[in-house]
Amino acid sequence: MTAKKRSNKTASNDKTPEAETPAVEEKGLTIFQEYQVPDVVANKLLDLFPDFHDMPQQEQVDLIQFIAEQAVITTQQVKSRFPMISVKHAGVNKIEIPAPIGEEENPLVTAIEGVMVYQYLTKAYWKAEMSEGGGGAPDCASLDGLTPYTKDPQAEKCFNCPLNKFGTRQKGRGKACRDIKRVILLMEGHELPLRLSISSSNIRSLDQYLNDVRDRGMPIGTMLTRVKAVGAENADGVKFTGIEFSTIRQLKADEIRDVMAAKRAYQEDFRIGSIESNEGGDSEAPDPNARSEQAKSAKAADVM
Repeated sequence: MTAKKRSNKTASNDKTPEAETPAVEEKGLTIFQEYQVPDVVANKLLDLFPDFHDMPQQEQVDLIQFIAEQAVITTQQVKSRFPMISVKHAGVNKIEIPAPIGEEENPLVTAIEGVMVYQYLTKAYWKAEMSEGGGGAPDCASLDGLTPYTKDPQAEKCFNCPLNKFGTRQKGRGKACRDIKRVILLMEGHELPLRLSISSSNIRSLDQYLNDVRDRGMPIGTMLTRVKAVGAENADGVKFTGIEFSTIRQLKADEIRDVMAAKRAYQEDFRIGSIESNEGGDSEAPDPNARSEQAKSAKAADVM
């Protein structure tokens, strides 16, 4: 998570002693650290201004401040809808991430790495299942898990809503109103934080990981986390994409400072943005008839 160094040798400074180059580059990197410039921005500056390390210090500072001011103006009074990481179900067992800077297509991968800086519970209810033509915006939803924000709420408060009970879902044993956890991630190659929605079937895996992390005295914002897609199956025999979480390593001091700066810059937007159709979790894709042979046998035994 350190800004990459670039050679400052140009046609105009071919006579510059090679020994002086690291010192000049180090000056530029020190300025990036002093002004808490995110790595992705620092690297972009070095791409746009190859002679950045040769500039007078005041010119470097002016350029950094200009970029910072423009970044604020770009999103001023604009509600940030962080790019969303999508978990692909229906037996795909893949994670789709927004295209990193410099790329056009969204990569489809089995695992991602990032720093969790926030996580919270939301709720969403769709009257119709995906397999029955459901989709689009939920009929009722809450961004804090307590109070619906939709125009036609199913109850005044979520805790006493009859749809917030197990066994009320049309198919399966779950709740008609689904629990969905949002995780805010910082990932290499992205200036903005990314939003990962964890379906109700995967919340237990996330919560277990968070409890283990807390028990070891290692807050999530101080470590690099691996999020991996794996094949899974629920109690009704429906296959979906499970999510496993693991710790890769503890962050270094300068990396933690970068995380702190990013959190300060974007934390007011962590909880905004309505629930979207593709945040429905594993209900959006699995075929309800795609049950494993083991599950079918167990159900037949129950009938007999």
